[in-house]
Amino acid sequence: MGGYDNISLKPCRNSKEIIWHFTCDSCSGWWSIAASDQWSPKKLFCPHCSFKHIYNKANPAKTGDIGWV
Repeated sequence: MGGYDNISLKPCRNSKEIIWHFTCDSCSGWWSIAASDQWSPKKLFCPHCSFKHIYNKANPAKTGDIGWV
């Protein structure tokens, strides 16, 4: 069945990754950070212009932002 008949199968490990996308209010550059479900960003800086940001989940999305994230 599918070429696995004569092979000893072992369980595999897995992990889940969330990709966070951010847009800088200063230069409009964007960047992404891959992390786990438990990661909660607090302070961020823009990798393009070094502008410092404080992440607040309660901040409303801006016009044009994807609302389902």
